[in-house]
Amino acid sequence: MPDHPSSSSAINLKEIINPSAESCPIAVVGLTPCIQRTLIFQSLEMGGVHRATKVMESASGKGTNVARILSQLGVPATLISVTGGIRGEHFQRMIKHENFRHFLIPTESETRICQTLIDESTRRVTELVEESPLLETRVLDRVIQNVEGALNSAGFFVLSGSPPPGSDPDLYQNWIVRLQASGHRAFIDTQKLPLIHSLKARPYFVKANRDEWQVTFERKFPSESDIFEFLTGVVGTGVHVAVMTLGPEGACCVHGTNRYRIHHPEVQALNPIGSGDAMMAGIVAARFLSGRPRARHCGWERHARLRTPSPRFRVTFASQI
Repeated sequence: MPDHPSSSSAINLKEIINPSAESCPIAVVGLTPCIQRTLIFQSLEMGGVHRATKVMESASGKGTNVARILSQLGVPATLISVTGGIRGEHFQRMIKHENFRHFLIPTESETRICQTLIDESTRRVTELVEESPLLETRVLDRVIQNVEGALNSAGFFVLSGSPPPGSDPDLYQNWIVRLQASGHRAFIDTQKLPLIHSLKARPYFVKANRDEWQVTFERKFPSESDIFEFLTGVVGTGVHVAVMTLGPEGACCVHGTNRYRIHHPEVQALNPIGSGDAMMAGIVAARFLSGRPRARHCGWERHARLRTPSPRFRVTFASQI
């Protein structure tokens, strides 16, 4: 693979990946990366002393996960992110050996670490999340410069996770407006104020899990009818496709006037962390690859072991439920 692009100037993603390509590649913006540390215990009880039977580390964060899986699906994607400190150097070493393009902007802020604790006896997963650090003004300026440079060369644009702390709350909204004014598609996975502002720009696709939608809009969704009523309202604002993921219960989707209830195969979950990112990657890949089947199933396969060798998703119209 050719050397990764320098972080000293704005980028043209089409030139980086394939100057002669007819289709522009995908830009994945993930500005809150982390090192994901997964510790597995035979049993785990809070307040006690426990020894992990296995420890794994990987470069992670929502954008990193999306770009990784897009690459695994054969889709040309470039990650735009930031790294800093000793952990940032470790992040760069790990990601260097993975088969996807990345453009990392250096910062003096230490890259965060998030930890996943897995209790094998109960299959309970506990996630310890370190908040992202503030970024220096000059780094934010560099981020904006390079992302806006990518707006001119990316066919699809994925904004995954929260914008950097301290950035303009309208940051995602402004990028979406510019992107879609050029005829490109914006795929959004965020929450709280960035999600509210992003919806004002009417992105092509927006996804969040039930907890994220509930926290953002300060309301509950106790039934499927409540979910579909809400997602229909989101689409009514001009969003093309709106999705609410429901963990082991699947997902609900509204596309235009159609409502879909998605049921995934029965699985024995090992670690659900990153499953939503895998789903986003599968949806983006399916659109990029014109709906080829292999892009459709990865959302629930990524971090789970399937009980059956040939899983089939069941998608029904809500009116048929």
